[in-house]
Amino acid sequence: MNQDINLSREQRQTAIRRLVEALRSLQLASDLLDEAYADFVGINRTDLRCMDIVDQRGRVTAGELAREAGLTTGAVTAVVDRMETAGLLQRTYDANDRRKVWIELTPDAQRLGEEVYGPLDQAGQMHLASLGDEQVLTIIGFLEVSRRITMENVEAIRSRTTTKTMPLRYRLEQARMIKDDAKALAKRIKQELKEMKVIVVDLHGSKWGQDEDGRWVERRG
Repeated sequence: MNQDINLSREQRQTAIRRLVEALRSLQLASDLLDEAYADFVGINRTDLRCMDIVDQRGRVTAGELAREAGLTTGAVTAVVDRMETAGLLQRTYDANDRRKVWIELTPDAQRLGEEVYGPLDQAGQMHLASLGDEQVLTIIGFLEVSRRITMENVEAIRSRTTTKTMPLRYRLEQARMIKDDAKALAKRIKQELKEMKVIVVDLHGSKWGQDEDGRWVERRG
């Protein structure tokens, strides 16, 4: 069980600032790694994002890929056509419904990812193996809530985005409106942060949540 080390107020503020800095640095490093991998494979970042979605899901329909990648169905069709020609994605028919077409990684694409990302994944697994169970569950809870908050902001930005050529002053006006939108989201975001104490992590049917003291306990029923 983790022990609270009781940081002073100043130490906690410094620790939280360091955590935010570490997350931003990790995001930048991940972006650079993805950019390097995209260049290595000979594809663009949109193609790589679509590959990553397919890899995580196992297989997707064109509509599902469009929604998750934030693209139009036409743009996804172009991506899949291009990646199919490159031997990285493949279309397969559903065994029970020939009208449904699945998009999957090809065996060669899977091998490429395993060879390049494999050592990184192994190093990450070694680090995770050194963490306690409660630490792992806390990290999952933090990341899942953070993702929901981030996606709310993504939608707020997209609602103010136009494909038309507009002057910078228009973008600045829209940015101010996005800031106003964020104020409306603040209450929900605050609630999300509070729910860090009650978030439930589902581990293949075994549900775990935090009690009033912040300890992770298995939830029955």
